[in-house]
Formats: sequence, C-alpha cells, structure tokens
Amino acid sequence: MVCVNRSFSNEPHAMVLFLEQPLNFEGKEKDRLDIEIFNFDKTLAPSGKTVIKVNFDSNYDYWKELSASPENYEFTSSN
Repeated sequence: MVCVNRSFSNEPHAMVLFLEQPLNFEGKEKDRLDIEIFNFDKTLAPSGKTVIKVNFDSNYDYWKELSASPENYEFTSSN
C-alpha cells in the first residue's frame, strides 16, 4: 500500500491497469496490476490524499529467498 497526494474522487474503488511493458519476476510475466483505491475510508489518509493497494499473485518462497540478499531488491529497467 502507498499513500498518494491525490484524492481519486472520480475514480472507481477498483480497477485493472494493463501494462505496456510487462513486469518480469518469479520467471513470470505480469501484464496487469489490480488496483484498489481506498478513497472511501477517510481514516486511512489525510484530506486530498488516498491509500492505494496493488495486488498480484505471487509466491511467498520467492520473496523470502529474495529478502535474504537486500541487493536483489534493486529495480532495473529495460528502457
């Protein structure tokens, strides 16, 4: 979850974003992000800001192994 400096007041509470460039991890390609927008709960963020949650299927063991070496978290872009 992240808090962003925008209200998203005219957006639905859930949406799917299809990616122009897929994300690659776990040996799989992810071509979309499932998004939940928590602008309906005023207790989660100050006025004018919103909490956003991104969901995707993943494997716990992959992330546990990755966390053993923090340098593995470095993001690299193919651009």
